[in-house]
Amino acid sequence: MISPGPVYLRQSVLEKAYSAHHRTASFRKLIIEIEKMVQGVLGTGSPVYVITASGTGVMEAAAANVTRPGSRVLVISGGKFGRRWEEIFDVYNCEVLRVPFEPGKMYDLKKIIAKIDETRPECIAVTHVESSTGTLFPLREFTAALSEEHPLLIVDAIASLGVEDIEMDEWGIDIVVSTAQKAFASPAGVGILSLSDRARTVAARSKRPLYYFSLKKYENGRVNGDTPFTPAIQAIQVLHYCLSVEEEYGWLEMKKRHRRSSRAIVSAYKHLNLLELSGYPSTAVQAMIMPEGCDSSEFIESLAERYNIIIADGQDDLRGRIIRSGFTGLCSGELLTFAVKKIGELLEEKGIAVDLDAAAAEMRAIADQKDIF
Repeated sequence: MISPGPVYLRQSVLEKAYSAHHRTASFRKLIIEIEKMVQGVLGTGSPVYVITASGTGVMEAAAANVTRPGSRVLVISGGKFGRRWEEIFDVYNCEVLRVPFEPGKMYDLKKIIAKIDETRPECIAVTHVESSTGTLFPLREFTAALSEEHPLLIVDAIASLGVEDIEMDEWGIDIVVSTAQKAFASPAGVGILSLSDRARTVAARSKRPLYYFSLKKYENGRVNGDTPFTPAIQAIQVLHYCLSVEEEYGWLEMKKRHRRSSRAIVSAYKHLNLLELSGYPSTAVQAMIMPEGCDSSEFIESLAERYNIIIADGQDDLRGRIIRSGFTGLCSGELLTFAVKKIGELLEEKGIAVDLDAAAAEMRAIADQKDIF
């Protein structure tokens, strides 16, 4: 499996889960240690809440806790997951201001800043890596362009955390949402949410009638490692193990590994007549345009059935037109080379002109890369 996530989980990793009760000192210790490890990769001293939910769940938690009906929210959108922010804020009766960009195209920061100055929103929501298109939002440059007293900045780092650079405190980010099943190589179902002091002040004043997603409930027991509701116990145990392995490997080294792998696989793809969709590509997700006349949905199904290689299709208007791979930095060079070879062979069978030898040569850059788990 080389999909953008959920990522492939080895049986040996899944076996790190065991029977336990969450109201015990040993489990509370796991929660406290997860918070510290996530703070390290996020570059923050702010609290981290571990919430049993999908990425969309923690996006909703962020939106619900720092807005009120009528709150003016500016959403920067370049694809499916940017639009998800719009949908969530709409549900909570916010005034949603949209700054849309064509999928895969460069973001125009001057246009965004002008819109902020014109509309003066209370919050700004952005997707760091738009995984539907493989596009990286220039977050560091954007935060540097904001005024010191900028609106609350909310970042979807679901696809990016652990892969792309992000410094929550240094860059002045107020809220970051992420999940376990991507770069942290853990089972789906565990959401991660971090709030700056400024965002916590806003959330503490919230009058919204929330229950499961009320961050006040999560804050009450956080320092002791208590969750307000029964968490995904086994998924959290695996997350703790995977974070421990990655932290020991080193977050900087993890990012370098991801970049090496992504460069190699994209270079190889180009010899297979697959071209990048994005003009500002991320390391986390490789979104590649299929050759003319080759339907990606059918191709992906054949790849899975014949070789047990799982990659992702395009979404919405891009379905059938692109393939998406991701988090290759977590995989061995042998696995990735096998996947690229089989993708090339299948394309060749379908009458696409490919250079399998050149693609294989590009993969030699990571031939010695071992699985870290």
